[in-house]
Amino acid sequence: ALGANFHIPHGLANAMVLSHVIEYNACMDIAFGADKCVAAKRYAKIAELLGLGRVGTRLACQKLAQEMRVALDLMKIPKTLVQAGVKPEQYKACRQAMIDSALADVCTATNPRQPTAEDIGKILDKLYGGKMLAW
Repeated sequence: ALGANFHIPHGLANAMVLSHVIEYNACMDIAFGADKCVAAKRYAKIAELLGLGRVGTRLACQKLAQEMRVALDLMKIPKTLVQAGVKPEQYKACRQAMIDSALADVCTATNPRQPTAEDIGKILDKLYGGKMLAW
């Protein structure tokens, strides 16, 4: 949806959203969620394999997501839609359609955590990263 609406290449869009998806799938938005989440345990193992330390599950997931953001900086990839040149009115006009598209995508059904429209909206808003218009 990012490519279709904002002409962001697919691979670039995946890179931009990766840290947000890691945090969501690792249940970082739920108190003590990471300790009970299968995806979080897998992310923690990835963090350990990447040399980010052998730490608790939640901290490992935080470190992994942060490392993804550092990688974006190193590669000079925008971390937000604002940095990618998306104007507030463009984002606002496309937001609901992107949520609907994500919910209808067959890949969403195989995600480790089943998102709601509200969940996807929150991820998109974090990805947007700019001052929001009054809704």
